[in-house]
Amino acid sequence: MIIIQEDWITVNVITSRTHFSYYFPQSSIYLHVNSSEDLKLTVGNQASLDSSVGVWNIIFVFFGCLLIIIFILFVVFRKRIEYRVYRVKQTIRRGRRLPGDCETGRPFFQENKKYDVYLSYSEEDYPWVREHLLSHIDKWETEENSVTAFGTYKIYCSDRDSHHGKSELENMCENIELSRVAVVVLSSSYTQKHLHTVELEHLLYSKDVSVIKDIVIIMIEDLKFKQIPAILHHQIKQDKFLRWEADETKEKKFYRDLMRFLK
Repeated sequence: MIIIQEDWITVNVITSRTHFSYYFPQSSIYLHVNSSEDLKLTVGNQASLDSSVGVWNIIFVFFGCLLIIIFILFVVFRKRIEYRVYRVKQTIRRGRRLPGDCETGRPFFQENKKYDVYLSYSEEDYPWVREHLLSHIDKWETEENSVTAFGTYKIYCSDRDSHHGKSELENMCENIELSRVAVVVLSSSYTQKHLHTVELEHLLYSKDVSVIKDIVIIMIEDLKFKQIPAILHHQIKQDKFLRWEADETKEKKFYRDLMRFLK
């Protein structure tokens, strides 16, 4: 009897022949016996095969998890990635020229601006924007509704003035550059959206290169300091912002201060 043990598999072969041959397909071993004596052979190649399969499984799981993490990060930071790509494309298109006049490369002069004010706000706050800003200071709104205004300005409002056929990012960046001053309506819903983080970044960049004159912050609800985007911390610490309060006397002061900032 020949007893061939291959880890957990034992093969018993009874033969009366003098010559016997057996081939191990998994270990590539060929056994040839020239006598009728009993032979016991133990092959340990199966264990090493199993360990190598385990290593490959670990590698596949690792790279699968890595791809999932990359996908999640892309979804979360998609707007920032798109903005970086946009900035690179604009830099290549303009060369080293700053945003503004395509021929001179200089920022637009104030008289060449299409809008006086660029409004940055969360769409959840649009009712407040419509009631307390557009109806009081927007040139088109006040003329259309015959409202007595504190002052009239040409205001860019994305819900009303965005160009169809262009992406949200293109509308945002191009109209910031076409505006003289930016007004940021700060609220809890505003701080929770990555798009507005990108918008604030482009606003500050535009201010640094003198494309826009100033950024006016209006806080329409109480926010903890940690809720405010870090990019605005410096301006908030210096108390350079307006606070909205639903009080008739304070509202008048609010609009007077706003007019002063927008001049």
